[in-house]
Amino acid sequence: MDSCTAAKRIALSFAIIICSGFSAVAGSVHTYAGSFNLLIPADPDSTRGWTDDAVIEIPDHLTISDLDVRINLRHTNVFDLQLFLESPAGTRICLNMYNRDEFFVGANYTNTIFDDEALFSIKEGEAPFTGRFRPVDKLSEFDGEDAFGDWRLQIYDAFYFDTGRIDSVELIITAVELPMPDVVGMARADAASAIISAGLVVGAITQQHSDIVPAGHVLSQNPAPAVSVIANSAVDLVLSCGPPGPVAPPKVMTFAPTDVGRTTATLRGLVLDDGGEPCQYRFTYWTWGFWCCTGWSDPADCKTTGQLFCQQQTGLTAGTYYFSAQAINSAGEGSSADVQTFTIRGFTGSGGGTKDDPYIITNVYELQQIERDLTACYELASDIDASATKTWNNGYGFTPIGRYSVPFEGVFDGKGHVITGLDINRRCICVGLFGCTGGTSEIRNLGLSDVTVTGYACVGGLVGFNGGAIEACYVSGNVSGSTQVGGLVGTNNGLVTDSYSVANVSGPQQESSSALSSLSKGCIGGLVGVNRSGPLKNCYSAGKVSGENSGGLAGTSSGECTGCFWDIETSGRGVSACGMGKTTAEMQTWATFGAAGWSAEGGWTLCEHVDYPKLAWQIRPGDEFCPDGVDMLDFALFAARWKAGKPDASGDGGDSADLNQSGTVNAADLEILTSSWLTGGK
Repeated sequence: MDSCTAAKRIALSFAIIICSGFSAVAGSVHTYAGSFNLLIPADPDSTRGWTDDAVIEIPDHLTISDLDVRINLRHTNVFDLQLFLESPAGTRICLNMYNRDEFFVGANYTNTIFDDEALFSIKEGEAPFTGRFRPVDKLSEFDGEDAFGDWRLQIYDAFYFDTGRIDSVELIITAVELPMPDVVGMARADAASAIISAGLVVGAITQQHSDIVPAGHVLSQNPAPAVSVIANSAVDLVLSCGPPGPVAPPKVMTFAPTDVGRTTATLRGLVLDDGGEPCQYRFTYWTWGFWCCTGWSDPADCKTTGQLFCQQQTGLTAGTYYFSAQAINSAGEGSSADVQTFTIRGFTGSGGGTKDDPYIITNVYELQQIERDLTACYELASDIDASATKTWNNGYGFTPIGRYSVPFEGVFDGKGHVITGLDINRRCICVGLFGCTGGTSEIRNLGLSDVTVTGYACVGGLVGFNGGAIEACYVSGNVSGSTQVGGLVGTNNGLVTDSYSVANVSGPQQESSSALSSLSKGCIGGLVGVNRSGPLKNCYSAGKVSGENSGGLAGTSSGECTGCFWDIETSGRGVSACGMGKTTAEMQTWATFGAAGWSAEGGWTLCEHVDYPKLAWQIRPGDEFCPDGVDMLDFALFAARWKAGKPDASGDGGDSADLNQSGTVNAADLEILTSSWLTGGK
């Protein structure tokens, strides 16, 4: 008997042995069903996005050889649902997950069967997904497990405005029927006989590989010799011979990360089986509601079976990350069944994060670190240039602070400073500098200038979904999305006072998508997209507004709206769900606002017939002559008061020229005025 014949006999024996332990001749089919009628999300009135009470208890000990899942649920729009199945052993796979660029349009899952052997992927289906579809992950991850115990369907609803219920879940299990013990014995005897006949000597895997190859995994030599001998925990040995077979997608394993820093981490993986040729590698990681990918490795850095690989990921923000290794060859992409996690936390700037000792933010990187403590108190120490965010996160830009499941609940005081050039490009929900704020949050005295913010739903320059208090803030730039989009706030469920937006706001030009019709149909507004229960008081908007179902100030409003205005000329909108529309000339006249109860003591200033109202904190030192910026007129007024030896022309002891409040007007005050003038004074 030659070595190749012996190897073939051993391979056949090995196949029989493997079947006896994991997927022997398939046997009976068992169905376990549960009827639930559970809300999605579990509690629409709170920030809990998870629904995880759909549990099916299996009382039988069955070794799984195949598992299918049937789901029936009602939900007004399923694009934002993420479905997971977890076994009693803790194995957890994703059945379906929304993607930031591919939204599932329509309602419900109706007799939806997830089946590894289905012809079409769930990503190729359309709601209500009736029929059989391959899940995102493989149900075969459960093969070989004991079905006994509690199985849990977990659903994450990332956008709580649309709701629904889980009706029923079925687990369809094909159980293993073990062959007779003597068959296994015969197979092992046949394998041993073949080895002896071939005159081969079997050795264990050398110690040099023990530090990188987990127990139970097979490590094959590469390049393969004519005959290779490998140890395996399930059988005594495996032989292969002859030329390599057809190339298959590679198999990899994910290792725990190393070098986890404040913004970086080194992700690691191992090629378990290259599928027959060297493969490129990368990592996918879960952050802020969707999976991101690192770039594929350089073709010159391909890996083969048994080799470790790693990539350093930079620009990470606070939070817990889930990541998985991937590899690809000419046969396609292979994913790891292993998911590892790491957490980045902690604010690196000064301060203690309390009301009396807030964290002090001095740059855009510290601004992003607010994600690391969403309940703390923060202050800006200076204006911030955020233009670098355009290139962050592979072009997705700045990561919004807070999300629906974990909103910002702290205090942010801009201290009269301005953030310029913020860029966010994330086609998902709750998008803005702050993605979502909770009931205890406070944001005040902050300007956002020249922003570019793009999202899908609940999109605002300052806040995507506001549940707290906003005071004395403004936004300029461009804000766009598909539904519930506003220059300042996308959806308001809190309090907004003494604030404004001059940002251009845009939404879909026509309602061609059923996704919009099942949500809130555009709802585009110059200040807010949707004003729900929260009041708007003493606010205005003057930017261009475009899109279906849009309003000059608000797209829709069911909440209080007092003393609010919008410019009907610059917005291009003669209607709004709330507020009073005025011409540009009227919007630049104090009488318009004074009649509604506005006052200088309330935090506003106005250079009539020149500009719109500005917040008091926007007026810089020395800007005394019609507050529209420090210029020659302000300098002339200052000089006249200095020459007269009086702080102001009336001689009543005012401080309009005594800029440092020293009691006299001198060169120190001139230095303050000059600095304000040179920096724009606006």
